[in-house]
Amino acid sequence: MERIKLRRRILEKYGSLVAFAKNTGTTVQTVGNVLRGANTPKGLTFLGWCAALDIPEDQAYIFFAEGLENQTPEG
Repeated sequence: MERIKLRRRILEKYGSLVAFAKNTGTTVQTVGNVLRGANTPKGLTFLGWCAALDIPEDQAYIFFAEGLENQTPEG
């Protein structure tokens, strides 16, 4: 995952990690964990982040490289 690009995209669209977390129904801690590489969003969280950041799911590999082939809507 290209965390710098992901952080940049979040800040461009939402201005802060807090605003992004609120918009996506996640916590700032979860966002931070993803940006540090300690976690990868999965399932509905993954789909929600793609939608919130206007990233087409078929192009999300740019930001979320790990395990995309195993993503499912459950989750």
